[in-house]
Amino acid sequence: MHPKKLKEASTHLFYEIDMLNISAIKTHNAIRKKMLAKDRGDKEKCLDAQIELNAYLDSFAIHARNLIDFFKGKIIKGKTYIRAEHYLDEQKIKEFRLLMRGKSDLVKYILDKANHQVAHLTFDRIEDKFKGSNKGWDLNKIEDFNEIIKQFLTLTIEEFLCDNLIKWKKMDYPFRYYIQRYIEK
Repeated sequence: MHPKKLKEASTHLFYEIDMLNISAIKTHNAIRKKMLAKDRGDKEKCLDAQIELNAYLDSFAIHARNLIDFFKGKIIKGKTYIRAEHYLDEQKIKEFRLLMRGKSDLVKYILDKANHQVAHLTFDRIEDKFKGSNKGWDLNKIEDFNEIIKQFLTLTIEEFLCDNLIKWKKMDYPFRYYIQRYIEK
């Protein structure tokens, strides 16, 4: 694959990473708004916050799933999916796959919740494992997921990455940037 094409495609990878993190913070904001409205007994604002929460959770799940597909998916001849394998040589892809296996519980958690609660209409949505306190997402896991992203970017030749991904890769704690930028006080 030509480096210029990879660099151009990486702008879409950045979009997925950016939206994953933004939607995680916006989800937190919506939860807070809902709690405040509930405490005040404001049913209308509580409903508005729930709608906002659902939209951001859906966004988070979609972007997380897209990134997992990017990292775990294989190049399929004749298909135009962008995959991590496009960016890494054979040795680095083996190294990255090993890292992914070490994070398999995290990846499974995200993929299961995305598939069963958002991407597919399933009976799982009414099962105990996805109801009540289990319905919500552990958004603290975003930092762990960001570590997978950073590892991938570290293994990738910068010539293949857009400027925003190079900046993102160099941040010590990218999620802190998103918290500072998007958290509502």
